[in-house]
Amino acid sequence: MAQIIQFKRPLKTAGKAVPEADVDRFCEHLIVYRGLKHSSVAVLRRTVAKALADMGTLRPSVAQMEAHMAWVHEQPYTANHINNVALSLERYAEFLKTPVKFGRKRKPKRVAKDILTPAEVAVILAATQNIREKAMITLLAYSGIRNQELCDLTVADLDLPGLQVVVARGKGDKSRVVNIDGLCAGVLTEYLQAYPRKGSDYLFTTLRHGHQFSSTAMRRRVKAVVGRTGITKRVHPHLFRSSLASHLIDSGANPRTVQFQLGHAYLETTMIYVETRPQRVRLEYQANVPSYL
Repeated sequence: MAQIIQFKRPLKTAGKAVPEADVDRFCEHLIVYRGLKHSSVAVLRRTVAKALADMGTLRPSVAQMEAHMAWVHEQPYTANHINNVALSLERYAEFLKTPVKFGRKRKPKRVAKDILTPAEVAVILAATQNIREKAMITLLAYSGIRNQELCDLTVADLDLPGLQVVVARGKGDKSRVVNIDGLCAGVLTEYLQAYPRKGSDYLFTTLRHGHQFSSTAMRRRVKAVVGRTGITKRVHPHLFRSSLASHLIDSGANPRTVQFQLGHAYLETTMIYVETRPQRVRLEYQANVPSYL
């Protein structure tokens, strides 16, 4: 376990190295009692390590954690960072058997911006130089799945005749079924003919060693393809997800449908795309307004 969640730099508090065993016990606590994934534990580990270093102690009192949170709120940190520190310290306090609950900083209202137009998505797909690149970006564009979800897909997760993909390892360890278009299924079929593999194999792997394709490598691949176009927007894998949501809303899709397709835990997240697409609200109003005169 330690190799999976190992902190990259020596952990220090008050100028002294933190015993790895102490931090490892905290990580084991998160896995055993909270059922967290190693990736989530690694994030909490880094955040707690920095907080302990700032406080200069391995066993901070509740008063010390409160003082630290007060300091964090005074810094120019984002609401997400502040809330992550609060959650991390709560988990560590639970581990120390001195439970505490901190307030959460209200996040600014999110806005869907710099969305790709359908024409821009078509230009990006046309810029792919091989079926492997085309399959990666086509699946991102048509399914709206997250970058890591795409990297975690196996061949067995595809139901190309049914035009569906099973996301078995989604965010929060939740699974769901997403839909794809027939054109997308055709591209994936062509890809699997060029790169045949077993059902248990990852859908996308590195060419040299056949290892699972990473989310970082996927971002680099998208950047390389977009670099061949004249598009000046900052394009990354997640932008295809946001763009699909906006395009579905613009075409009249029910927000609930978009919620299930994207795997949003809350409808409020999906409604961001409705609220930032006023033309959709206007068209739906004009189509459904009653006739009083």
